[in-house]
Amino acid sequence: MIKNIRFKYLFICFIFFFMLFLQTIVYSAINSTISVTGDAYARSDSDIRITDFKVGTLKNSNVTFAEFGKNHVVSEVNFIDSSSTVTYYLEITNYGSIDM
Repeated sequence: MIKNIRFKYLFICFIFFFMLFLQTIVYSAINSTISVTGDAYARSDSDIRITDFKVGTLKNSNVTFAEFGKNHVVSEVNFIDSSSTVTYYLEITNYGSIDM
């Protein structure tokens, strides 16, 4: 009688952990979108501006949106796999009188 109850208890525990393990694998397989967002600021006392911005080389990725202004760059990139890269080329000009 005790062996039978112990067997049922172990069987229920095994099923529970197996379902938890299976749920983790299924969720990982379904979830394929990774979102990385953030802002970076560089400020200066003089008049330094972005004068040119180009998307350089792409490796397993595509740029769906890219624009720049005198003090900002906005870009939307889709990386296809973990080895994807994007290279940007910026030209920054010092219009002020302070050497940087």
